[in-house]
Amino acid sequence: MSTARAPKYPLQPLQATSHQEPAKASVVKLSKNLDSPGEFMVKADLLEILRCPVCVHDKGGKLALVKETWLVCQDCGRKYPIVEDIPVMLIDEGDKWHAMAEIDLPVPPPRPEG
Repeated sequence: MSTARAPKYPLQPLQATSHQEPAKASVVKLSKNLDSPGEFMVKADLLEILRCPVCVHDKGGKLALVKETWLVCQDCGRKYPIVEDIPVMLIDEGDKWHAMAEIDLPVPPPRPEG
C-alpha cells in the first residue's frame, strides 16, 4: 500500500521576471478565405525549418508554400498538404500528390486517409 507524499518543496506559480512583453512570433496566414470555419496559421519559423523527409539528407529538401495550403519540395517535387494548420509531412502523402501539377492541387487539401 503506498501513501501519497507532499512535495519536498512547495510548488509556486511561475511569475514573470521582467516587465517586458514577450516577443510575438511571426505567423504566415495559410487561409485567405475569411468565410471558412477558421483561419489556419503556421509560424514562419516552422516553415523555415521544415524539410522534405525524403530529400533532407541528400539535397536539403527545402519546401515552398504553394496555394497557401501545400508545401512542395524544391528538389523532388513531392507535395505535402497542410490540414487544419498542421503540415502532413508523411512520405506516403508526398508520394500521393507527386505527379499532380501544382495548379491542380485541391484547396483545401483533403484529410489524409488513415
